[in-house]
Amino acid sequence: MSHYYQYVFSINRLHLAAHLGCYAKERSRAQQVEASVRFYFPKVPDCALNDDGAFIDYDTVSNDLHKIVAKEEFRLIEYMTMQLFKHVRKIVNKQAGKDVKIWIKLTKLAPPVPHLQGGASFVYSDLPADARVIDAD
Repeated sequence: MSHYYQYVFSINRLHLAAHLGCYAKERSRAQQVEASVRFYFPKVPDCALNDDGAFIDYDTVSNDLHKIVAKEEFRLIEYMTMQLFKHVRKIVNKQAGKDVKIWIKLTKLAPPVPHLQGGASFVYSDLPADARVIDAD
């Protein structure tokens, strides 16, 4: 049985100043990380049917991610992604419910690696393996 997610809400290219890197010297200064988050709904969300309907407050998500990144250091982008995912999941559970699935991508925009163009990224999602989705791009 496939799970269908035809309604997608996205937060695109949120810039975060993160203390991120394997080595203390690299973590000593903030680096630009770009976060994109998608929310996949298995049925039409209330906010699409009613202008006063329940919705995911992306200002809250954005501000909370900024606060977390401002107060913590991370060695690995993979670990950072998982920590931010867990926080977003808590917000979504309160605002929209557990049936809404989350996809998150973090990109370290300018890692100190010679000749690397386009940065380095990690993606995590709690979509079921058999999910059929409409691409948000």
